[in-house]
Order: sequence, then C-alpha cells, then structure tokens
Amino acid sequence: MASAYYEFYRGSSYFDKSLADTMVKQVKTKTTLKGHLHTYRLCDDVWTFLVKNASFKMESNDMVTAPKIKIIACKNGDAIEAGKK
Repeated sequence: MASAYYEFYRGSSYFDKSLADTMVKQVKTKTTLKGHLHTYRLCDDVWTFLVKNASFKMESNDMVTAPKIKIIACKNGDAIEAGKK
C-alpha cells in the first residue's frame, strides 16, 4: 500500500494532505481514465497533464465524464529517499 504522506508542490495546504490521507485509507475502487491528452509538462519533478473529454470507468462499470481535467503528479518522500541510495 502506498504511503499516506505525499510531497505536494509549492504552496500546498493542510487540506491537500488530509485529502491524500483519506484517499489512501478509504478509496478502494480502481478506475480507468480515457480522454484526449491535450498538454503535458514536467517542471521540478512535477508532472502536469491536461486531459480533454475525460471519462472515468469504475470497476462497477459506472462512468463519469468531464469536459476537461488537470492531473498534477509528483514524487512522494519515499520515492525521493529511495533514489538517493
């Protein structure tokens, strides 16, 4: 299971950390994401993805769609420490 602590990009808040903790502990459904990858970029080890016409398909076959989403992903503290060894 992934670490409950995530290293957030500049200016993170307590809400961000509590949201990540809640997702690790309570979200159990796998999801498939499909859409048009409009933009992606990497800056300071932080990936940003802009996806248009996104659709999320859950294990229960429920579908959720959105015209546009932004995904921001960065390394957690465990991954950074492992890279230094």
